[in-house]
Amino acid sequence: MDHILLQAVFIPLLLSPVAYLVGRRHGMAAVTWFSLAVLAYCTALVAIASLDGGTEERHAWTGMFGEF
Repeated sequence: MDHILLQAVFIPLLLSPVAYLVGRRHGMAAVTWFSLAVLAYCTALVAIASLDGGTEERHAWTGMFGEF
């Protein structure tokens, strides 16, 4: 489950040129289904990340702010 939220952010950005090319070659219906699949995958990634539990990070430089 490493980098799951990174995938959810960058996959739509990286596949947007592909969606453009699919739309130019195959029409609006094909690009609609392609975009739906990409966004459904990213939505599932966000849902999995939210149901998986929290992540706690501690850094040395955060000690100056105190514990909240």
